[in-house]
Amino acid sequence: MRKVLYIDDSSMSQQLMARFLEGICHVTPCTSLSSATQTIRTQNFDLIITDFLFPEGDPLEFIAELRRHFSPTQLPVIVTSGSLDRRMESQALHFGANACIRKPLRKNEVRELVERLFKDPTPQPLPNLAVVSIFTWIRNGRYYALSPDTLLHAEGSSEAEALAKLKAQLEEYKNTPSQASTLGTSLACKIQSEEISN
Repeated sequence: MRKVLYIDDSSMSQQLMARFLEGICHVTPCTSLSSATQTIRTQNFDLIITDFLFPEGDPLEFIAELRRHFSPTQLPVIVTSGSLDRRMESQALHFGANACIRKPLRKNEVRELVERLFKDPTPQPLPNLAVVSIFTWIRNGRYYALSPDTLLHAEGSSEAEALAKLKAQLEEYKNTPSQASTLGTSLACKIQSEEISN
């Protein structure tokens, strides 16, 4: 029988996953990414399912490290999260996940995805839309704009000028091959403004 490693710090979620996948694979539960890393060193698995949020550890780093040893077809990875959005999904897929699924999990959806990846572990295509937050502020008569997602920033004599400069940088960033898979092919900006006094 195929073996699945399920990483989630909730014992209820672990029991639920074992019931969902009963009859098609054996589920080994893990409560942390560090214990999962140790388990992978001593056991072989056909698939990994991991939650996105943990008190300790970064699942993106975990997936990236996993991909140094196993390709997406050798060891497929599914990421689950109750707060899954396009940006999170794009990040997970960029780091090497095969697919993402939103919580609350539904039995049929989970079983279908797991069975599909057992047959064809081809990674899910990257989403085509990325939403990037932009923060703007004014200080000493100069206007500033910052994208915390990319760490790009710009300044100008007006808010419109600072925003235009930053958006031009973001378009260039998006069109860089190494970044395209992270941001996707379409870029939407969410702008938040605040006045900062000295």
